[in-house]
Order: sequence, then structure tokens, then C-alpha cells
Amino acid sequence: MKISKPIVLFWVVFGIMSFSKISIGQNKYTVNIEQPDPVEAPSILSVTVTKENKTEVFWEQKENENISFFKIYRNASNSTEGWTLIGKVIYSAGFKFTDLTSFPNFRSYNYKISSVDNCGNEFNARRIHKSIKLTLELSRENAFVLNWSAYEGFDVEKYNVYRGLNIDSLQLFRSFHGNVFSFRDYEFADKKVFYQVEALAKPAFTKSIPTVVNARSNFVSTGLVLTLSDSANADKIQIYPNPLTINSIVSVPPDGSKTYRFILYNLNGQSVISYEVNSNEFELERGSLKEGFYILQISGLKTYRKKIIIAGN
Repeated sequence: MKISKPIVLFWVVFGIMSFSKISIGQNKYTVNIEQPDPVEAPSILSVTVTKENKTEVFWEQKENENISFFKIYRNASNSTEGWTLIGKVIYSAGFKFTDLTSFPNFRSYNYKISSVDNCGNEFNARRIHKSIKLTLELSRENAFVLNWSAYEGFDVEKYNVYRGLNIDSLQLFRSFHGNVFSFRDYEFADKKVFYQVEALAKPAFTKSIPTVVNARSNFVSTGLVLTLSDSANADKIQIYPNPLTINSIVSVPPDGSKTYRFILYNLNGQSVISYEVNSNEFELERGSLKEGFYILQISGLKTYRKKIIIAGN
């Protein structure tokens, strides 16, 4: 039989077809398909916090040219909020992602990751990692009380506590077993210092990785610390919305005072806004305030202090 028209062949490939070849013989057609290495799901190494106080996710991935990009998902501490896609990283850009919308002083976050191949198939990692949240309070005994949440994602061998006069001069000064989550510092009750906690993975997790796996918490400062009394009375300051993007309404219980002194402190304990208002309710405008973590102090006959977040527009 003589064929005078083009022949069109259809076939279905379950997977990724990187190359095909058709051999035409007498009444015989052969299709050869080269199947590349299958794409494996990535694995998060750690979720840490940068000097800019933003969470950063690191992961490892078996080399595979058929990976197009990675997807990074975040779930806030309240699991009912669900997972949200917060970013994508192309394969050639490296294996890390900085979450610029995070506020690690305000809460800890869960992260998970997936790889997407050139055909759009998504491969999800099974292990979820959760960042460390560090808090600082001043006790009645005039000691700074550090409390931190457990790191989740790898088995923690120990927690290291770093201390310094600023975030660039932090030095290791205490280490604790992986099941310890609190410490009282009596040495620097009269000075302004910074703290950060580090989780170190057990060797079993790092045996296939050439470097030590660690994850660091947010920074806290004694210049921006709430006392136990402040924490107990924090709910008496109402801030809506918090985080603040443009402006927020702030109110405290009326105490008979004719004026209220309002002061906003930054992470270094410096006063960035200070003025008096004639009401127990007023509007706080962002103005030129930088994104970050602040302490709001309102004084009438009583004084109240509470954390507030200034978020990006």
C-alpha cells in the first residue's frame, strides 16, 4: 500500500516526555520516549530569623533540571486560618526564601514547601517546620524572664541563648537541653541588652548534610520589655487594627484623667512618638514610622503598655 498523505500519531505519556523519536518502517511505527529522573519533593532544613527580624526558610532539593520552581506556603499559629501561598522561587535562584510579610516578634509560623516540574505537577514535602517565638518579661524579682516556643521540624539537641548590647554583638552565654524553654537572667537587670535563641538539630538529622542545621528565633530587647503586670493588663489597651498599616483606633479604660500621655517605643527602646491627648480614645497614624515591632505606652492616672505592629502598606 502506498501512503501519499501525512500520518499523524497520537500517544499518551504518563510522566514527563523530554524527547521522542518516530521510526517508520513498512506498516510499522515505533515511538521511543526518554523518561527523565522523577522529581522528588524538597525538604525544609530550617526556618530561622534574619537580622531584619523576618523569617527565612532554607531547604534542600535533589538536583533535577526538570524542576521549574518551588512554592512556599505559610500557616499562622492558628491552624484554622489554613495554608496560604506566600511566594515562589525559581529553581535556578537557590533554595531559600525570606518572608517579608512575617512578624516573628508577634507570632510563630508554620511553613511547608513543594516543587513544581516543567509540566506543572506539584510535589509536596511531608514535613512542616515551625519557627521559634521568643518573649521577654521583667519579673517582680527584677530578673529578665526569657520564654521560647519549641522549634518544630527537626529533633532539637539543645537550645543556645545569645546575648549582647546589640544584635551585631550577640555572643553565646547559655545552653540548655532540647526540652527546656525558659531562662531567668539576673545579671543585666540594669542594662539594655538583646537576646536571641537558637535551636540545634540532633546529629541524626544532619548526618547527610555537611553543615550544622540550626534555627534562630526573633530578637528581643530589655529596652522594649513588658513587665508581668503589663502583660496582665495588655487587654485593657484596645488597638484596631493591629497590625497597623495606615492608622488605628486606640483606647484605654477611662480613669478620670483629663489628659493621657501617649509614647511609642521602637525595638531599641527609643521614643519615636510622644504627645498628649484629651481623651481615652484617639487615632494613631502611621506617618513615617518604619515597619516593625513597637511598644505602645499610655499614661493617665494609670499606665498601660502593649505590643503593636507597624505593617507594610
